[in-house]
Amino acid sequence: MFYIYAHSKPNGSIFYIGKGKGSRAYKKHGRNPYWHSIVEKYGYEVTILAYFDQETDAFQQEINCIQWLDDLCNLTIGGEGCSNPSPSTRLKMSNSAKGNTNCLGHKASDETKAKLSASRKLRVFSDETKAKMSTSQKDNMQALKGKTIAINILTGDRIEMLGNKQMVLAGFIPTLVSLCIQGKRPKHKGHTFTRESIARIV
Repeated sequence: MFYIYAHSKPNGSIFYIGKGKGSRAYKKHGRNPYWHSIVEKYGYEVTILAYFDQETDAFQQEINCIQWLDDLCNLTIGGEGCSNPSPSTRLKMSNSAKGNTNCLGHKASDETKAKLSASRKLRVFSDETKAKMSTSQKDNMQALKGKTIAINILTGDRIEMLGNKQMVLAGFIPTLVSLCIQGKRPKHKGHTFTRESIARIV
């Protein structure tokens, strides 16, 4: 049995929509940094929204709910994952899990901390890895470079911002704005975003 669930603040405002089964809705591991930031400040309450016999139906309803609601900390539009992935998918999941943040919220023992510290001191990145890291950083910076324009989905009102500081003052999270500009997220706080290059700024 699959289900979709909501995480909300004590005042009832929903900040996360997810799909799961078993006890997934109540677990803290495997959450993104923005989820953890909200939970550290407010805590969270769990509401099971609907149950489904088929996982595909649960995925579709997860996507619908994320599209309907604003101000969520979800980093994607939903529908990811599978409870019984193919061998090739398992390999991709394994590779993508290396070095990720799925253990956020878990306390490591002193022995584990010592091992992690020692491994980091000995870690040397290959030239290929360094190049990929540099490219990724440049892509994120380029997405926020110049004048960023926020467009209210309901009213069409525009907010023009220069730099991360103005984004924060306007109530937006720069990283999520970057994801919107790159097409990896449909909206953020009820707005879509475009970027006007520096060359066009007078």
